[in-house]
Amino acid sequence: MESSDPVILYDAACPMCRTLAAFVTKRSGLSSVAWQEFSQSDYGRSILPESLHAAPADRLRVLTAEALLEGEEAWSFLISNWQDLSHLDWLATRTGLRKPVVKSVARAGQILKRLCLRCPS
Repeated sequence: MESSDPVILYDAACPMCRTLAAFVTKRSGLSSVAWQEFSQSDYGRSILPESLHAAPADRLRVLTAEALLEGEEAWSFLISNWQDLSHLDWLATRTGLRKPVVKSVARAGQILKRLCLRCPS
């Protein structure tokens, strides 16, 4: 899996996260890997700080050649770099948040994750 292309890391136990990962993967052409699988893989353990080896799959993460981006930073990276994801700008307008679009998208994702009946609270 060692690649310079960004990889989307998501919660495999959450049906909504799997759906969002599939959606973003389809729109961006990026690879996606379950956080649970990645964080326990030899490659993941070799590049992640020890504090993240047992971290929960509670947010979107994107692994780039330079860094591991989480939450709003991950959304910002995806929206800024893939034109097919820029249509998510509508979410910022609809929620009335004029700050970066990603704040809105990340917030909506957190709210949806809390509403998912299969996700642990």
